[in-house]
Amino acid sequence: MDTEDTDRQRPMAALVPVVSAALPEIETFFRAFGPRADEVVEEGVFADYRRRKATNTLASRKLDLLAFGHFLSQAGLDGLIAAGFSAKLVEYPDGWRYITPGMVVTFREWLVHEGYNLQSVNRILSTVRTFAELAHMAGCLPDEVQQRIAHIHGYTAKEIINARQQLGVASRPRAKKPLPTIMGPDQVRQMKQRPMTLKGSRDAVLFCLLIDHGLRCSEALGVCREEVDLDAGVMRFYRPKVKVVQRHDLSLDTIAAIRAYLHLGGPTTGPLLRALRKGAHPFLRKRGDHMEWLPLSRFGALRITKRISQAVLLGEAWTEATDEDEEGAPDEVPNTSYATPHDFRHYWATNAVAGGTTLHDLMIAGGWSSLAMPQRYINEQEIANSGVKLKHR
Repeated sequence: MDTEDTDRQRPMAALVPVVSAALPEIETFFRAFGPRADEVVEEGVFADYRRRKATNTLASRKLDLLAFGHFLSQAGLDGLIAAGFSAKLVEYPDGWRYITPGMVVTFREWLVHEGYNLQSVNRILSTVRTFAELAHMAGCLPDEVQQRIAHIHGYTAKEIINARQQLGVASRPRAKKPLPTIMGPDQVRQMKQRPMTLKGSRDAVLFCLLIDHGLRCSEALGVCREEVDLDAGVMRFYRPKVKVVQRHDLSLDTIAAIRAYLHLGGPTTGPLLRALRKGAHPFLRKRGDHMEWLPLSRFGALRITKRISQAVLLGEAWTEATDEDEEGAPDEVPNTSYATPHDFRHYWATNAVAGGTTLHDLMIAGGWSSLAMPQRYINEQEIANSGVKLKHR
């Protein structure tokens, strides 16, 4: 052992008898200090959470847990007591010691039965999981209970439809558009020209797939990066409605939009169109103890197309928003002031017919199983009064 190592060990060796002599006092100190520190932290978990959140966020959390109070009142708890109890769940951890995983699962079914929409059900359950985790940190919820609650998630669009059917709940009524929205070439071009950002380029890809290729919404959302060959200008995709796989030549606008999207950080594998979130990992969200990517849902695509098309058709100023902000899509506006994904499919088919596409070629390219549907677009191009000759006075 060299001199330097010996010198380094001398201070440690000198401390050994000191620590040994003071060991009883050290143990006494930590036995007293540890529990006191834990109590302070446990008592302050909810207070710290409230300090970190905006007023509007806290108000939204209270409303979410107020729904839990309504659920408890229908389960048999006195209404006033249930309302007071749910309000305290936001402020104090003690009430969470009575909450069980089975209660949360039943609450989820109650939300569906009461007619809450997809976004509301998933948001409310997220609030329950958040406060259950805080209660666990405060020592009011056992590890096993908190972990089981953490794995109780909401629904996808298809899952909530199935849940409603099994519970005998009617789907939420939607007013169907009587006629497709009429759009001109310049307006369609504006919709495809999105800002050069990750979100803007993602939206441009969505519009190109709908407008230039006539894909159904579900087909556009199912396009995978591995099935897109930008050098060859070809993509493969699945049509679930008719259960076939097709290849399409990519339009120049679609190639440019996808290249820009990938250059700005678009996904290199899996579904091309993803939901975006704020933060360092825009395509990911935390689910339980791991991160997962989010597909762009059919409702998300509908919000995007409605919001952007409304701005273009009405000549309004356009500002970008994250997918969470687009939940306020323009549902309460005249049907002619926005376009849906199906309107773009109608636009594509109508223009294909006007350009001279045959009925058979349109049926194949559009993924129809019979000639009846494409025949409608040919009929719409006919001038009804072309054979009328009026006698002018």
